[in-house]
Amino acid sequence: MLALPFDLMFMEKEPVYAVLIAAFGPVPALLFFGSFLQISWLKWLSAVCAAAIAIAWFPGAGMTIIMMFSGISGVKIFLCWLVMLTGILSFVVFNHRHLAVIYHEYNVDDKPGKVVAPGRTKKRSRRR
Repeated sequence: MLALPFDLMFMEKEPVYAVLIAAFGPVPALLFFGSFLQISWLKWLSAVCAAAIAIAWFPGAGMTIIMMFSGISGVKIFLCWLVMLTGILSFVVFNHRHLAVIYHEYNVDDKPGKVVAPGRTKKRSRRR
């Protein structure tokens, strides 16, 4: 039988732990992935993971608080948070170019010009 290397019974008894993990767990994760943004071969992976955690932070914390006050067990709350985090991670992986354009467009200092996706800066012409 498959067994987890740790016991989740503490979350079953006190669902506050699941809420604390969802509310404050992204802080060390963002610091961890943010430290790897300067390494060129880890930049894309760390940016995708940091973006997924940042996007999931507030909805995840809100969802876990609502579920805790609804009387749902802590393990179910934690697993729902993990499912939500996995869904947002897959969204960021499949849409990272468009999210990068939106991010750069939002952070432009009122510079005129069109923002293009990274990797699509040149217009390619076909020769026949």
